[in-house]
Amino acid sequence: MTNINFVLNLINRCSKTILPLAAFLAVIAALVPFAGIFLPMIVLDLLISDAQVTQIIITIGGYTLLLVVLNFLNGLADRTWRWYGNAVSIGTGIDLIDKQLECEYSYIENPDNQALLARLNSGVSVSWKTISSLIKLVTGVLGFGLFALVLSGLNLWVVLLLTTTATANYFVSRLANRYEHKNKDNWAPIEKKIAYILRVTGDYEYGKDMRLYNMRPWFVNIASNLFSDRSKWDNKVQTRHFASKAVNALTVLFRDGIAYAFLIYTVVQGSVGIADFILYFGAIAGFSVFVTSIIDSISEIGSALPYVADLRKFMAGGTVKDPDRPLVFAKRPPEIEFKNVSFSYTQEQKILDDVSFTIKSGEKIALVGVNGAGKTTIIKLLCGFYKPDDGEVLLNGESLSKYKNSDVMDLFSAVFQEEFIMPLSLAENITVDFNDKKGIEKSLNRAGIWENVKNLPNGMKSRMTKKVREDGVVFSGGQNQKFFLARALYKDAPVLILDEPTAALDPIAESEVYQQYNEISRGKSSVFISHRLASTRFCDKILLIENGKIIETGTHDDLINRGGEYARMYEIQSHYYND
Repeated sequence: MTNINFVLNLINRCSKTILPLAAFLAVIAALVPFAGIFLPMIVLDLLISDAQVTQIIITIGGYTLLLVVLNFLNGLADRTWRWYGNAVSIGTGIDLIDKQLECEYSYIENPDNQALLARLNSGVSVSWKTISSLIKLVTGVLGFGLFALVLSGLNLWVVLLLTTTATANYFVSRLANRYEHKNKDNWAPIEKKIAYILRVTGDYEYGKDMRLYNMRPWFVNIASNLFSDRSKWDNKVQTRHFASKAVNALTVLFRDGIAYAFLIYTVVQGSVGIADFILYFGAIAGFSVFVTSIIDSISEIGSALPYVADLRKFMAGGTVKDPDRPLVFAKRPPEIEFKNVSFSYTQEQKILDDVSFTIKSGEKIALVGVNGAGKTTIIKLLCGFYKPDDGEVLLNGESLSKYKNSDVMDLFSAVFQEEFIMPLSLAENITVDFNDKKGIEKSLNRAGIWENVKNLPNGMKSRMTKKVREDGVVFSGGQNQKFFLARALYKDAPVLILDEPTAALDPIAESEVYQQYNEISRGKSSVFISHRLASTRFCDKILLIENGKIIETGTHDDLINRGGEYARMYEIQSHYYND
């Protein structure tokens, strides 16, 4: 019932009128066919009893009007219900998007939660499908009761026969649904791979490599194998559903055959009149429809509830928890300290092992080391995206956990390795307050890309990327880096994080960024991650990280004079530049 309650609360939050409408719809949907089975019997009774023409017209007209009103109400309620369905689906989708953006970063990056989202498959309508199936179930139960009441006048054994066979069909159908849900994790990774292939093969950013290296046969082969694997699972599931439906069809044939045979027998024996025969004949057919509806709705609910459970599980976890009495930051850059910090994404390997260092207010530091050394993980811990397994991250001598999460986020501006450009205007990619033209222009100018933007046909209003619009702007790799830097500068946070900001720049552009670095980071603390050690000479302190540990600390000149690992790496890099 927990999942059902979750759906009911979700829908009730959308509108208080939905559940009363659902109850009304269920009652009307049950009454329409129930009222319909009486009209033929009434007409026949009137004809047999030699009733007056006026009485026949009034009776039939009145009853027909009742049926028209019931059908009109049913249609009106159904139309309103469908309108609410769109509203609830949209609302659920917005809630899901909001949760993905609001939850802790570690929660959304977790592989298990990524798999959970893949199973949901953007199933924003699952809650609505569940409540629709519940209405169908309630309608079926009401109709079952009404028609069973009529059929009990014929014989209680007929009611028992129809009910027993329906129950048997339910359990057969349940077996097929359980098999499908039990094995959904087997094809979820296949569908994820198929989605990836469909995405990258249609993405122009990957198109050049695919054509130059003749990757078409390889992708087609991989896709064929994946579609084949997915089809095998689909065939297994459909085979079981087909078997379930076959058993259901045979049971219905057996059930209705016996019921109709008994009904004909009672007429032949004279225990049931012609008018009652017509009533019972319609009641058996209607009863079968409602019994089948109950089976189908229970089956549909059984199929939907696991996905509701996935949605409920995801929505319940990863909530950002602020302290009851959060500390407040001063306006200046805080002193940051990593104190005996250890961290691992999995239990198999430590990414950081007893790391300690301090970034003084306004200090510029560089994190250097080979790929996988732990540099980006330090940034994730610094920004509060993850919590240390051991040790503490301190801001002004106090644990990061003592501050509000939103205040911590306000501390940092960052340029990460991953490109994040939305198919919106250039200004909207800098800030949501895209009307601040002067502020946007200033940040673009400081990042050294204003001249490029100014010369665009629509300037800051130009749309970015070609993924949505054919006239979208696509910057070069170096221009993108400057653009991301402009976004970070616009935020103007006390701490600036630059993760490989010159990776896509040519040596001249790289030199320009180095020259701007002091001006850009003036009055701020800054963390600079780079593989190019020449860039570190602008920093107050350099941390060389290897296998999750800090193995050397000092200024560029100090580390060169020390002749250690940093000096060796610098010599290797400068050798290629000199040659």
